[in-house]
Amino acid sequence: MENLEIQDESGDKDHFTIIPNYIANHSSAIDQALYFQMKKYAGSKGKCYVSKKTLMEKLQIGNFKLSKSINYLLEHKWIEYVGKTIVQTSGGPQEVDSYKIIDIWKLNSDYYEKLKGASRLEHLKTKGLLDFHKGASRFSQRGANWKDKEDNTTKKITTKKNSIYLEILFYWNSFNIIKHLPDSSLYKNSIIPSISSAIKKWKLYEIKDAIKNYAEIVLNDTYWFKYKWGLDEFLRQKNALSNFLNEKNPKQRYLIAQIPIQKKIDSGPTEQELMEEKLKYQKPLTNAGRLKLKQMMKSRGFY
Repeated sequence: MENLEIQDESGDKDHFTIIPNYIANHSSAIDQALYFQMKKYAGSKGKCYVSKKTLMEKLQIGNFKLSKSINYLLEHKWIEYVGKTIVQTSGGPQEVDSYKIIDIWKLNSDYYEKLKGASRLEHLKTKGLLDFHKGASRFSQRGANWKDKEDNTTKKITTKKNSIYLEILFYWNSFNIIKHLPDSSLYKNSIIPSISSAIKKWKLYEIKDAIKNYAEIVLNDTYWFKYKWGLDEFLRQKNALSNFLNEKNPKQRYLIAQIPIQKKIDSGPTEQELMEEKLKYQKPLTNAGRLKLKQMMKSRGFY
């Protein structure tokens, strides 16, 4: 189970833990609990490491919700990822992810100072509540209501899409082929557009089944296919995801065992198709290589 190293630079770490009200009023219960645990484990020395397994046990959540919550804290700049660190454990040296707690006390103070000086009406506006003005027409009030509803609908759609993007990303990462960070530029600029395009063609369970099939094949010596794509390449390339759908019978297709000459198994590919595809991924064919392949196929009765 992966470990985390946490460094607390928030200035309040002498044997007790303080949470700014800003955190409590701008995050979910899970996000608040995670922030509290990370500050607690940072301790009075300001640095420590803790396994994701421990955090999941403390919060009573799974890996998906934990990763989603860590990403939320990163996006709001309440914590910062500072890279990998080697630490000594009872089992020997280990490489862990390192995070530090960002000092947001000024943000906390400024926010509540503004609220303190604001009128009741202004306070309601900051909460997004409907504001009734005397003299305003019923039409304009209705328009404000519709605008609020449209904004809320847009937010819900965006939230749902982000949830699907992260679900696919974390599912991919769980197989340890090529892992991607949710706060990386690759995720934002390439992986999200690739997922967005893929979910228009296939259902979520089909994409996850294809990922699982690909991982089992590329990481298992029973199969000859060993080319490793990143998630964006796997979703985008024509010869990737679609070849690992259940309907394509990929585990039969990429078996090392020999297939009888000119005989299809379960309407799958012929030996010629398999041999050509196998050579294509092993190394680029030169002109001499293509000629040799053609001669070999001809000698076996394919031409």
